[in-house]
Amino acid sequence: MRKDIREGVRFYIMNDIKPNFAQMARQYDSDPRTIKKHFEEQQNPELIKPRKPVPEKAVSVK
Repeated sequence: MRKDIREGVRFYIMNDIKPNFAQMARQYDSDPRTIKKHFEEQQNPELIKPRKPVPEKAVSVK
């Protein structure tokens, strides 16, 4: 998760400004859908998906 995008989105939320996702995407060299996802996660933290557990590596057989 990119912290610079989250900081930019937080600026818009704190100032009650509706962000222009296309303009922010150009600014951060990202996809507008990514910016929108970060915006919606900041609005509603329950949307953040829990990470899947990483499976353990196979134990080598002697």
